[in-house]
Amino acid sequence: MKFEEKFGGSKCGTMTFVNGHLIGNGDDFMRWTKEKFGMIDFRPPAFYEALSNHAYKSYLENPHRDVVYLDFVHDKRPMGRMIFELYKDVVPDTVKNFVSLLSSKEDKKYASSTMHRIVKNGWVQGGDLVNGSGTNSESFKGGKFSDENFAVKHGKRGVIGMANDGPHTMDHSFT
Repeated sequence: MKFEEKFGGSKCGTMTFVNGHLIGNGDDFMRWTKEKFGMIDFRPPAFYEALSNHAYKSYLENPHRDVVYLDFVHDKRPMGRMIFELYKDVVPDTVKNFVSLLSSKEDKKYASSTMHRIVKNGWVQGGDLVNGSGTNSESFKGGKFSDENFAVKHGKRGVIGMANDGPHTMDHSFT
């Protein structure tokens, strides 16, 4: 499936990070390069937007990874969409678990869950489909399932992982 079909259009906002630090959007990046390096760019912003959109679409269309999204709502007001890259080539059961709960036709799915833990300047946790508190969950296999591996590091902003209660207790809570 192409990016436009999945996410409803090809226009993507640009977020720029340098060494893990958020610079901002494309305009912020241009100001940063001017201040830091004295660089002045003569190309129109549309040029960079087109390059960015092309690179982003190519990256998201990688056949070895799944890309999914969650729309967040608070008091029935849309808060925004988060897009996640899922490493099905590295942790296939974990991805199968996560995707099955995104697309479930039963009551047990992420669409009806809450973010039950929010750590300021840290992380969020959600997906407890039983109690809504992170205390009781199950997986696509019915109970908990074993850890697959720890190859994907969680040392930077924007990484999603499944939460657990210790070794081999994977379920449907995520951080």
